Amino acid sequence: MFFEGPRFIFALIYIAFFCFLFFINDMMFNQLDYYSTEYLKNDMMESYGVNVTNIAAFVLVAYDESGHIRIKNTVGLLAMTLELNIQYIIIIYCAVVMSLKMQEKLSTLSEKLQKVHKQFYYVLIFQVSFLGLSQKKGPK
Repeated sequence: MFFEGPRFIFALIYIAFFCFLFFINDMMFNQLDYYSTEYLKNDMMESYGVNVTNIAAFVLVAYDESGHIRIKNTVGLLAMTLELNIQYIIIIYCAVVMSLKMQEKLSTLSEKLQKVHKQFYYVLIFQVSFLGLSQKKGPK
C-alpha cells in the first residue's frame, strides 16, 4: 500500500536522494587528477588499449607518489561505504518488518502454503545476502 497512489513519491525521492549523493561524492572525491591520470595511463593502455583521459573514469587511487594515503579518495571511499551501509540497514529493517507481518498473515493459511512462503522468504534473504557479498570481492 505504501507504493500506491500519491505516497509513491516517497520512493522516488528516496531513490533520487541516494543517486544524488553518489553523484556528488563522485564529483567531489573521485575525479581524475594529474597523479591518478599518470598512475593509470600505462595500465589502461596495456590492458584495454584506451587512453584514460579519453574515457569517463571513477578513480580510487589509495596512495600518492610518496606513499601517503590520498585523503580525498579515502574520504570518497568512506562516504560511499557509509551510503551503501545505510542502504543495507534499510533493506534489513524492511526484511525484518516484512517477515513479522508475513508470519501474522501466514498463520491463516494451510501448512503447505506456509512452507512455500517460508521458502520464498529464504530465497529472498539469500539473494540479498549473496549480492551484497559478491559485490565486496576485489579485482582478480
